[in-house]
Amino acid sequence: MRTYITRTKMELISALKVAESEIARLRSLHEPRHDSYSCQRCGRRDGMDAVVDSKLWNEIIGKEGDGKEGAGGILCLWCMDALALEKGLSGTVRLHFPGWALVSDEYEK
Repeated sequence: MRTYITRTKMELISALKVAESEIARLRSLHEPRHDSYSCQRCGRRDGMDAVVDSKLWNEIIGKEGDGKEGAGGILCLWCMDALALEKGLSGTVRLHFPGWALVSDEYEK
């Protein structure tokens, strides 16, 4: 009986190590590039560049940032979308993916 319990514990420990390794591998696939910027509202580093026209940006950012109308800043797509929704705005964004091997057509390195 004691041998069975020890063997089962060892198998569980081994399975946990395999699972931890797989979790680490999957997380690394979803990490943004290390040179990507963090959102100044939520801190997310999504690694995607999103561009909106100046008029829409000024309406989205409003008096956030440094308190001036149309203040500069960096927002992730999720925060830009949430702020636009809160303010009843809509529009389009141009997405640029700055990957290591794949990049958007319009992305300038």
